[in-house]
Amino acid sequence: MKFEQIRGATSIVTYAGVRFLVDPMLAKKFAYPDVPTTINCAKGNPTTELPCPVDELFNVDALLVTHLHFDHFDEAAKQLIPKDIPVIVSNSKDAWFMNDIGFKTVINAQDGSSFKDIKISVTDCEHGDGDPVVHKIFKDKGIDGTAHGFVLESPKEKGSFYLAGDTILYESVFEAIEKFKPYVMAVNAACAQMCPSHSIMMGLDDVRVLCRYVKNISIVATHLDCVSHATVSADSLRAYGKLENLTNLFVPAQKECIEF
Repeated sequence: MKFEQIRGATSIVTYAGVRFLVDPMLAKKFAYPDVPTTINCAKGNPTTELPCPVDELFNVDALLVTHLHFDHFDEAAKQLIPKDIPVIVSNSKDAWFMNDIGFKTVINAQDGSSFKDIKISVTDCEHGDGDPVVHKIFKDKGIDGTAHGFVLESPKEKGSFYLAGDTILYESVFEAIEKFKPYVMAVNAACAQMCPSHSIMMGLDDVRVLCRYVKNISIVATHLDCVSHATVSADSLRAYGKLENLTNLFVPAQKECIEF
């Protein structure tokens, strides 16, 4: 399989010969405002430009969308992505949304599904709703804190691929690892925070614990250097990985493609 980092949580994953555009946020730099009241507000979002012309990203077989927060499927994606590209989502609410905006083929993988002979399973995330402080902030802002991950399985590959999605490291992540036994795992590792000390995705310590727990799994860190409420950069994670000798950690640069 191949993992090509684009920007933030957006990547292109090639698995069993099938190309998936993951979590497309396609707007220009600072097209959206910063995330208010968060720990590290920048001038706006996204905080970097796309590293390629946007239409280069549409040479794919399907979209894989973990949830509908702006940094995973934004207004630009809604407007620009051709609606004849199949889109795979994790629940009925997101499926309804994709149908409503005109996608011709929408696959809800909530109870298990397949695409081009690839088995697709949905995994759970802890994206802040389990934290009473973040839950209250989400509720006040009208934000749905629900997020999911995906697992891809095919006999054509060395093993499964686990896209963990927006989650901290918690019990359900370990359960998914034990159940699906991936050989490659992608984690969103920017340690975005809705307020100080209340993280809504993995950060340095999560990555360290995970890498040492699963030394036989290649861990790809993504969702870095793109949102105003992030507290971990790609450079800082690379330095930390070197310091901690995390030999199974990969932190690709924008447009870098890693083959496993």
